[in-house]
Amino acid sequence: MSGHRKAAGAIAALTVGIMVFLRGAAAAEFEIHSTFPRGVAFIADSETRLTGLINEQTDGRLAARLYNSGEVIAGKDVLTAVQSGKVAAGFGWVGYWADKVPVAELLGAMPFGPSPATAVSWMYGGDGLTLLKDVFRPQGVEILPCHIVASEAGGWFRAEIRSPEDFRGLRMRISGLGGEVLQKLGAVTSAQPLEQMYPALAGGTLDAAEFSVPMADMSIGFETFARHYYFPGWHQPSSWNALIVNAGVWKGLTAADRRGIETACRLNTLWTLTAQTGSQVTAVEQIRALGVTVRRFPDGVLQALARTSRDVLEDKAKRDPEFARVYRSLTAFMEQELSWEELQGLPRRVPR
Repeated sequence: MSGHRKAAGAIAALTVGIMVFLRGAAAAEFEIHSTFPRGVAFIADSETRLTGLINEQTDGRLAARLYNSGEVIAGKDVLTAVQSGKVAAGFGWVGYWADKVPVAELLGAMPFGPSPATAVSWMYGGDGLTLLKDVFRPQGVEILPCHIVASEAGGWFRAEIRSPEDFRGLRMRISGLGGEVLQKLGAVTSAQPLEQMYPALAGGTLDAAEFSVPMADMSIGFETFARHYYFPGWHQPSSWNALIVNAGVWKGLTAADRRGIETACRLNTLWTLTAQTGSQVTAVEQIRALGVTVRRFPDGVLQALARTSRDVLEDKAKRDPEFARVYRSLTAFMEQELSWEELQGLPRRVPR
């Protein structure tokens, strides 16, 4: 860590300490700056719940307050602002920080990767949490997974996707490793933030876009420009949002408050794991009612995406030891889970 970053972290930690000292029993303000704009369905609910849990789990010693993207700083600048000590903490999708931590794309979401339940098992019962903290520690932040995202939609498309050849020349907004997979199939991909996606679709500079789960997608209005809504979300069958805290601020907190924030994040993760599925089914029905065609990608398309995803992931693992470490751990855990499920799996539908 550079001397400048150490100094910034120390100043930020001192600021928190002074606030506690001056206010005595009063709560110290704990600002969290989100990468997401205000009002995105379910994400906003999670942010609100997380701030409340932090207040509750620290017995009111910390007064968590959340600012959304653009209210103080742009979402794309959250990691830099937390590193420098300009702000104490940030919240966002782990993959957004891949420009500084390349393996964050994989930690954020793996194409044809784990289900949400398996991802949570790996994070807390496998190597996941250790690996996540290891790769972010050199950035001068403490990272805590706080929100598991349900399997996302495959995206909104202006035209039908009947075969892998339909991806050639397709202009699509898609985040993370999924974009690299589609590039291999001939698509032209970009990862502009949500604030720019809607204007791009409206202006005709995008042919397709993906963002999140149906509940969140529905609140944005993609159906105005794209009438084909595809599943499954092969690129993000599960994904992680996390809290990042300036390392100096984190060290300046009491052990009890650190445990309180960790507990708040775990409780929020549990809530997101259990609260999403029913809401997504309802959202899909509401989207259908708007005249949108909801369908699955054809089997041939999914097979091509799966083969290409494997090639992209294996190639990255060969070139990047850190990526390989995470990839091997996660795939081994998934194989173990699959072996158990094959032994224990029950018939999904029993004939009458």
